[in-house]
Amino acid sequence: MARSKPIRWLLIAAVVIVALLAIGTTIRRRAERKRQASYQSVLRQYSTKLKPGMQRGEVEAFLASQGRAFEQTCCLSSVKLGSSALEDIVKIGSEPKPWYCSENDVYLAFEFDSPPGAAVRESNASDTLRRVALTQWARGCL
Repeated sequence: MARSKPIRWLLIAAVVIVALLAIGTTIRRRAERKRQASYQSVLRQYSTKLKPGMQRGEVEAFLASQGRAFEQTCCLSSVKLGSSALEDIVKIGSEPKPWYCSENDVYLAFEFDSPPGAAVRESNASDTLRRVALTQWARGCL
């Protein structure tokens, strides 16, 4: 009988640890779903207002009117699509970051096509919007 008490306590401790891990996983998954739903909502809002074919100048004016700061970058989301123009990106959230990065942010990426004959990887007010997409960018990584 004396041996059964330590075993019972070990089993109880194991059950508590497993329960805590399960609760933590559930909480993290719920938070992930909530963040993803929020990102999709923002994407829908901008996709309904900013249609393919609009000029960069119009898109950037709209972003400014909404008080949204943006930056221009190359190849964050459209590298596989062969885009010829810089993308405008707007930060809309952050994801948990891996230990080896300082940031892991979520952006709306406004992908543009340059007019024929324009310089590659430059920004031109007459670039046309190809699409609005979500993209992630981990920065400050080792």
